[in-house]
Amino acid sequence: MIGLDRKYVLREMDAKDIEAAFKAYDYSSREDWEQTRILAYNIVAPYMKKEQNITSFMPLPWDKKQPTVKPHTREDFERLKKRFNLK
Repeated sequence: MIGLDRKYVLREMDAKDIEAAFKAYDYSSREDWEQTRILAYNIVAPYMKKEQNITSFMPLPWDKKQPTVKPHTREDFERLKKRFNLK
């Protein structure tokens, strides 16, 4: 799928290496999809009745901003300790 030998992945790579390989593959496929979107938009744009921006014409999963994760507070930690009866 991503051009890596199955035996190499299973025997030689650790979890961080595998994660890095998949991120690199994802990044390269994003470039392909961005190129496809630009090409499709430029072909169809003269025939559209109303003007649209390129992201609303062909939305891709990474167009939406990722939600930010709120860091845990001391109160959250204390609440969890109480909930699970930890000291």
